[in-house]
Amino acid sequence: MSNKGIDLFLKKEFGKTVEDLMHMTDSEYDRFTNMVLCVEVEENIKCEGKPLSRRGKLAGELLDLMYTD
Repeated sequence: MSNKGIDLFLKKEFGKTVEDLMHMTDSEYDRFTNMVLCVEVEENIKCEGKPLSRRGKLAGELLDLMYTD
């Protein structure tokens, strides 16, 4: 998926931009990471072995990006 999709997901789900993430304190970033993890887990439970929803995929991709930086 494109970064544009992730940008839209950030804005829609959390009211944040990539720029906002770059200026968060460590504790804010940790709290935000936990919120994204919750979305991914919620979507995994909802999908019950079926293909993950777009929302769940975007949450997973966002987490991947956050952990690789």
